[in-house]
Amino acid sequence: MAVALHRERSTHRTASDILAHHTEILWEGTMTTATKGRTSAALLTALTLSLGLASADAAQATDLTYGSHLPINHSILVSGFDPFAKAVTEATGGGITFTSQPGSSVVSAKTVLTGIGDELVSSGYLADAYVADQLPTSAFLNGLGMESKGILAGSAAMTELQMLNCPGCEEDLENANAVSMAVSTISPYLMMCNGDISSTADLVGKKIRYSSSWGMFAAELGATPVSMPITDTFEALQRGVVDCVIGAEFWLESYSLWDTLTTVIDMPLGAFQGAHLVVFNQDVWEDMSADTHKIIYDNIPNMTVGIAKQMVEEASSIRAQAVERGLKYIQPDDAFVAAFARTQVTAATSVIEKAESKGIDNATDLAAQFRTLMDKWAAIADETGDDYAAFADKMRTEIFDKRAP
Repeated sequence: MAVALHRERSTHRTASDILAHHTEILWEGTMTTATKGRTSAALLTALTLSLGLASADAAQATDLTYGSHLPINHSILVSGFDPFAKAVTEATGGGITFTSQPGSSVVSAKTVLTGIGDELVSSGYLADAYVADQLPTSAFLNGLGMESKGILAGSAAMTELQMLNCPGCEEDLENANAVSMAVSTISPYLMMCNGDISSTADLVGKKIRYSSSWGMFAAELGATPVSMPITDTFEALQRGVVDCVIGAEFWLESYSLWDTLTTVIDMPLGAFQGAHLVVFNQDVWEDMSADTHKIIYDNIPNMTVGIAKQMVEEASSIRAQAVERGLKYIQPDDAFVAAFARTQVTAATSVIEKAESKGIDNATDLAAQFRTLMDKWAAIADETGDDYAAFADKMRTEIFDKRAP
């Protein structure tokens, strides 16, 4: 059921209403001829202005809510959504505005898609791993994250695949009464732990928080995989519910994990690539004009590369701060490297088989397309280098121009 509060639409009197109102005032019997003349001139001026305002405001203004479980200082919000929302508002002349609702204040990681579909929020950010039952195709592709080749390449490859070449992805979203604008990859994952960890042997028996197929890596290490929302992880580390986290380095700051962790194994472990940056309620999306769709499509690439740029730039700063706080970065031993290599080989096969068992019959084909697109966008990322605007332009022409009306 739609909640009208989340799409407040402004209404204006028509020009004929204004004219009728002023005519009634103008010809009230108490006016003298001279007064009528002076008042008539003034009202004609006012009427002209009113007609102009009525015309300018003919398009209804819409305020959209954007819900997420992310903390307010998260890079995806600060460097991604907030600038995107501002750009869309400016480009629509105030016709579309956004109200951000971060920190699970309205929807959580597990309830956000249902909240979007029911229009509890108009739009939102979601991580497909938490709604895998609703978005099985996206979650399957996310399971191939150990094959990611960087933030930019991974984000563009996943977005192109899901928006242009994955009917199952769109069908899953349609069933949820939702439409996704982009799928992003985040910073490479690392193994981050409590306690004195100096070798792979020290990880045996540890409880490791994971998402997607990284649980297979935890098991390969002889540890116990534990799945939970990242928002619950800080307390879980404090209470000993988990001992380690496989996750992005910026989580140290965003979720204050550096207050509980002591050791980081300095080896990239692939990346989570199921971050749907902006997901709209389907009805909200269809209510927008074609021009508004084009504006949103034009600005999504800037959001994607803005997030990537911020994550790259903040990595060294966060690491320096983590070291100052006493965290120790260690190099992986041979056993750790070998365990990850084995997991990379077996993970894809396992993920594809699991997807097929859940009815994703074209899983093998989707995996092949993913690898092809990953190579394509990795080459483009190499070509554009530090020119993030050039990469955004490539995304615009290769992906969003093909979706825009």
